[in-house]
Amino acid sequence: MLDVSPSFANSSRPDGHPARSRSRDSPTTPQEEQPMSRQSLPLGTYGRITSKRQPNGSWRATTRYRDDDGITRPVHRFGTTKGRAEGTLRESLTHRTGARGRLITRDTKLTDLADLWLAEKVLQEGITEQSLDLYRMEIEVSIDCRASKGTVKIKSALGGLRVWEATTSRIDAHLKRIVLDGHREKARRHRVILSEMMSMAVRHDAINRNPVREVADLPRKRQKPRAKDFEIAVLNRCRSRQRGGCEQFCATWEHRGEPSAPEAAPARF
Repeated sequence: MLDVSPSFANSSRPDGHPARSRSRDSPTTPQEEQPMSRQSLPLGTYGRITSKRQPNGSWRATTRYRDDDGITRPVHRFGTTKGRAEGTLRESLTHRTGARGRLITRDTKLTDLADLWLAEKVLQEGITEQSLDLYRMEIEVSIDCRASKGTVKIKSALGGLRVWEATTSRIDAHLKRIVLDGHREKARRHRVILSEMMSMAVRHDAINRNPVREVADLPRKRQKPRAKDFEIAVLNRCRSRQRGGCEQFCATWEHRGEPSAPEAAPARF
């Protein structure tokens, strides 16, 4: 009776060829030795939120948040339900950056950004009170009952947007809407104010670039030619024609070989 060893039976493959056995002491590949490194979070962001029920019946929501100093820290909040715990955690994360001393963030609304910009303008040297009143008139919504309800203000039109939501396309559409209503100068003032507001956000590292710089150029009003300018242009044209006719006459006179006109004798006194 043929004796088949277990090692031989286990090493055979369906095709009849012996299977390659791997020794326990064989070295592993580099992919097996080195675990996959966890990718670091961008500054001011958080990772996946996990929730766990506590022994007392409440829920704890936990995540990892990378602060402005580059260190990733665990953050958790509690709630009576899973949804409330996660909602409380997300709400606390939105204010985490501001709580660490940053005045303007990407989530700052343009209403608050406009107030901060006006406060900075007040402290700036060389700004007159008339200029400040003009800025406030274009930003603030008038509380006067006699004011027109359809007047476009920066706070009423764009104040609800956050800094990262104030894109070039949105600002460009806002300015073009004012131009189509027939207010070119108002659109220019809004562009100047919005450009300086977004530049302030760039200085506080809330955004990387100023979106107003890429806005299309606003159309300029065509100036009608003045009567004085028209008269000057006609007079210059007449003088050029007279000068050209005189030169042509002198050239024809010399070509005929005729002597030029005698010079006038000096006057005797």
